[in-house]
Amino acid sequence: MVKSNIDECQHPNACGPHAICQNVPGNYTCVCPEGFHGDPFRGCVDVDECQIQGACAPGAHCRNVVGGRECFCPPGFEGDPYTHGCLDMDECSRGQPCGRNALCTNLEGSFRCACPPGFIGDPMSECTDVNECDKNPCGQNASCKNTPGSYVCSCKEDYTGDPYKGCEDINECVALEKPCGSHAVCQNAAPGYTCLCPQGYQGSPTPQVACEQKDNVFVVQDSNL
Repeated sequence: MVKSNIDECQHPNACGPHAICQNVPGNYTCVCPEGFHGDPFRGCVDVDECQIQGACAPGAHCRNVVGGRECFCPPGFEGDPYTHGCLDMDECSRGQPCGRNALCTNLEGSFRCACPPGFIGDPMSECTDVNECDKNPCGQNASCKNTPGSYVCSCKEDYTGDPYKGCEDINECVALEKPCGSHAVCQNAAPGYTCLCPQGYQGSPTPQVACEQKDNVFVVQDSNL
């Protein structure tokens, strides 16, 4: 008479919690599944794989789950968290993460937006140029020209010097070789200069001669009149 095999695994409590029951002829055995350990007849306990060194690739984060683990790259990193690892993501090289006119600086796992010198505003939306000329930053007798992110000072016409500290009037009577025509006298002004005819001279219609002597005029008074 052939005895039939009894499948002990049909009994709900044949093995401990989380254990796997394996029926064999005339008997059965219990084993812990992958990701668990312990006495399978009493119960298998989940293994925290994240406590094992090298559970995930370099730079990756590990999350323990029942019967296994999950590896993932943290925010600002990318790559294969199970094999090659996670590397910093350069957000500044991808699209335009910052606002208009803003500067993007890549950081480990993140990035920073900032308005450049000479600009103000919210770097995440838009940076606006500051008109430094509104505060009269140039020296005396200098003109200010606003430029993107900065400004330029220059001496006004007929002035010289350091426009950022102050400009002085140019003495054209000294600086120029012949500022006036023949017989004329040069008189410096601020700005510019003036050419004058000395006493006894008058302006000449001839371009080459600025001043010419006046004609002698004799007035005769008749005492009999």
